[in-house]
Amino acid sequence: MLTAAAKIIYVCDLKPVWSRLYPRARFPSELTIVQSADVNGGAFPDGAGGNIVEVTTGALHMAAHLVRFAIAHEMSHVATQDWLRREGLRKPDLRLADDCKWSEFAADLIAFHTLWCHQRAIAQQIANGFTGLQNELGRGDATHPSGLARVNSLRRYYNDVNQPTAIAVDVFHAQSKLVASKGFIMGLASV
Repeated sequence: MLTAAAKIIYVCDLKPVWSRLYPRARFPSELTIVQSADVNGGAFPDGAGGNIVEVTTGALHMAAHLVRFAIAHEMSHVATQDWLRREGLRKPDLRLADDCKWSEFAADLIAFHTLWCHQRAIAQQIANGFTGLQNELGRGDATHPSGLARVNSLRRYYNDVNQPTAIAVDVFHAQSKLVASKGFIMGLASV
């Protein structure tokens, strides 16, 4: 995907939805693209009261729906506190490595749920390609869960929400409660 296309997706497709749903989160006016062959991204404070959302040029070489998920995932890091507040939840008190992993699971869930509710065709493409996403996410490290654990978490949500009688918001609330529990990260960290 071209840099310009990724920036348009951020500004025109994703930012309006995330800004409406997570109004307390401060999303930057544009997506930052970092020149690197690594498949990576980031979201962090800009030092001026706002945030930076970035992906690498290496990430732009993934399939288009995975690029969209990567951007949505990074935006969801920015939205996490707003999401917790809205759901009436608190972030579990975890040691640093587990806290970082928890943040990745939470951003995955927020991103996939938001896409499922507002851009269903993209979410369905992601679900259909969970194996490709798992491969892109890799083996994990000290601060990132493995792609297998992350995709298993998303698959659990997808299987629940994809039932004919499921209401995505109710399933999301139930999954949110699970993610906010200390047991969630401990159970998945061993995968």
